[in-house]
Amino acid sequence: MTGLTVNKKLDTFVLSHSDLQTTTEGENIPGKSLTATLTLADASLDMTKQTIKVSGLQLKSTDVTLSAEITGDHINDKPSFQGPVTIAPFSPAKLMKQLGIAVPVMQDANALSKSAVNFNLLATENSIDLQNLAMTLDDTQIKGSTSIKDFALPVIAFNLAADACDVDRYLPPVTDKSSKPLTSPAVALAAGASALPVETVRKLNIDGQLSLGKLKINGLDMKDIQLTLSAKNGIIKTQQSAKEFYQGSYIGRLSVDMRNKKPTLDLNEKITHVQVEPLLKDFKGEARMSGIVDASAQLQGQGNNADELKSSLNGSLSFLFKDSVVKGFNLQKIIDNAKALIKEPALPINNKNDQTLFSEITGTATINNGLFPEQ
Repeated sequence: MTGLTVNKKLDTFVLSHSDLQTTTEGENIPGKSLTATLTLADASLDMTKQTIKVSGLQLKSTDVTLSAEITGDHINDKPSFQGPVTIAPFSPAKLMKQLGIAVPVMQDANALSKSAVNFNLLATENSIDLQNLAMTLDDTQIKGSTSIKDFALPVIAFNLAADACDVDRYLPPVTDKSSKPLTSPAVALAAGASALPVETVRKLNIDGQLSLGKLKINGLDMKDIQLTLSAKNGIIKTQQSAKEFYQGSYIGRLSVDMRNKKPTLDLNEKITHVQVEPLLKDFKGEARMSGIVDASAQLQGQGNNADELKSSLNGSLSFLFKDSVVKGFNLQKIIDNAKALIKEPALPINNKNDQTLFSEITGTATINNGLFPEQ
């Protein structure tokens, strides 16, 4: 039973034990109807003090339950609301199905099975700030803060830290590792940026940073990852690094300028003292080379999509392999076999365990319009 108390001046209201159920119907609603239940233990409104207090608020729809304790100030002129908010554990995949959203086929059939959110809310008529944010997505724990200011021209800020994330769980299944192209973090970010509508990107105003204890993507393992992202006035800049990358390290920078008719891209990446054999085994499933590699890339391009960007790339690549072993052939044996063939008609037998040792392998390349020019 709902109780309502009003004082004699009609400027203080107390509502207790309130339950409200709504049903939204329509052709665009999943299942043609959606039911939500709002429950309040107590709610008090003081018009003289311009305050509101809501206790025991619970909103439930489908399998998602939100609970909160909210207080508000200056509700007549400059309203602000604050308080703890909790979204109880639920299954994102199940929710997507209930809302008629197709769940993509992923490498892990149990991915998107568990999520929960907690935060302290601070909201005004033109901003929202989530402090002490704690999120769970399957086995990943995320903490930090995020905010949006000026809803008309949103300014987004975030500072988040996650313990570990296996991105491969959420990617489409891979049937043949050997056919996978090797894509660096900066290239992946560039491809993602190029896929976004240009006008949307030009309006973005974002400043944030993300840190990850462990990350797995495309079979590759990284530790102690840092990512900073800024987007303003049509210019996107990122800097990403992994302090532990197959006993070496990785650092990359990306700048995408969307202000002109054709967006331009500037990319710099570097890996230092990376062990080749375990990297190739994780990525391709096999390794025909071992050793330590240092490599760098500096690329520039322009275009309205990924294909245009690739065909316009200019820049340079360099690499240095040390203490390398290339498996599958023996260079000295090939030379000796060639000499033997001159004297003997029979073809020498090759051994699948042949290998060639190099103290150093170095190389540089220049790219013009997406192609390596012939030497």
